[in-house]
Amino acid sequence: MKQRARRPKVLGMSIPRQLNASKLDPRKVAQDVDPKKVIKQIGSVAEQVEAISEDVRMLSAQAKRLSKKLS
Repeated sequence: MKQRARRPKVLGMSIPRQLNASKLDPRKVAQDVDPKKVIKQIGSVAEQVEAISEDVRMLSAQAKRLSKKLS
């Protein structure tokens, strides 16, 4: 069975079919993009990255404390 091709993702969001490289018309894309929506998505991704980095920092600190107790 042939697997279906997955659409590529950027920042966790699927790229629309209209942005296919062979059919790409930059003027039309610029008209269709809502800058407010793009800015909101970037802000959302930034919050997610910040939360994940805080979690990683906490886990790292716990691992350091644990390794000191075991050694």
